[in-house]
Amino acid sequence: MSDTTTQAREAADRFAIHELLVEYGRTIDNRDWDGLGALFGEDGLYVAGTGEGVKGAAVGPLMKDIFDRNPSNWRAPNFHVFFNEVIRITGPDSATARSQSLFVTPGDNGGAARIGIVGEYEDELVRKGGRWQFARRVVKGHIHARHSR
Repeated sequence: MSDTTTQAREAADRFAIHELLVEYGRTIDNRDWDGLGALFGEDGLYVAGTGEGVKGAAVGPLMKDIFDRNPSNWRAPNFHVFFNEVIRITGPDSATARSQSLFVTPGDNGGAARIGIVGEYEDELVRKGGRWQFARRVVKGHIHARHSR
């Protein structure tokens, strides 16, 4: 493969991985729990909080339960903002990524928006069936604000 072809493939892979990272937030923000689980494939591991992971389609029901219980009293509408993404292609069908996010919620009594969570993601990614997916996503919450109701 020529250098130009290799660079074009790597650029396409980085773009596809970027879309995967953004799709993660979109599925959560739209409460698309089945779509969220599909981003992990059947073997993809999601690790957060306790350090115990869940695999594949089980990611969706886990997140649905968290949002239904709403232990931090997040107000709606709420959404994710992603930034500081670093993607490294490690093989023809493997990559790693690190990124950060803010989970934004409405403020008290109609006030300014508030940051609910500042988080960091450490990802191992794999291409299966021509599609990039999470092989392992570790979520670390650095700041977690509890809102009053």
